[in-house]
Amino acid sequence: MNKNNFIISGFILLFSWGCVSYEPHVFASSYDPVPEEYFAQYEDGNSSYSVIGSGFLRQVDGGTVDCGGNTVTARPVMPTSQYTSEYNNLSYGVQNLTLLDPQFEADRSRLNAISKGSFCDVDGKFEINGLTPGVWNVETTITWTVQQVCKLGDVSYSCPSQQGGVRSSQVTISDDLDKKEYKIMISQ
Repeated sequence: MNKNNFIISGFILLFSWGCVSYEPHVFASSYDPVPEEYFAQYEDGNSSYSVIGSGFLRQVDGGTVDCGGNTVTARPVMPTSQYTSEYNNLSYGVQNLTLLDPQFEADRSRLNAISKGSFCDVDGKFEINGLTPGVWNVETTITWTVQQVCKLGDVSYSCPSQQGGVRSSQVTISDDLDKKEYKIMISQ
C-alpha cells in the first residue's frame, strides 16, 4: 500500500468511527413524578444556607489543577427511581435519541431552575449562597490541556488532549439555624 492510499484509508477509518449509529432506548419501567412536597422544600424553604469549598485535581506528576474561572453549580438531587437509574446508565449518544417521559423532563427542568451558581476564584475556591435544606449536587469543570504527538501513517503532528472533566460532590444541608455554612471539596 503506498503512502497516499494509507492516508486515505486512515481518514476513512476515522470518519467511520464518527458515524457510530445508536438506537433509542425503550424504558423497562415507567416514570413516577417527583412529589410536589419535594419541590416545596427547595422552593419555599429557608434559603439562608451556604456551601463553601474548593475544586481541584491532582495530576500524575504531583501537580494540581483547580477550577479557577469556571462556573460551579448546586442542583437539587433528583430522587432516585428505576426510571432515573435506567436513564443515567445510558450513553450520551443513546440519551440524545431516546424519547423521555414529558413529566420526567418537566421535573428535571424544574429542579434545574432551582439551581444556584457561582464561580471558582483563581485558587479554585467558591461560595454558593441562598441554598435551602436538602440534598444538593455541587459540580464544576476542572480541566487542563496536554500536548501530545499524534501520528497518521508517517506523518507526526502536535495535537492537544484535554484532561480532567466535570467533577461533583453531594452535600446534605440540614434545617439547623446554628449551622449556616457547609464546607465541601470537589476532587477525585
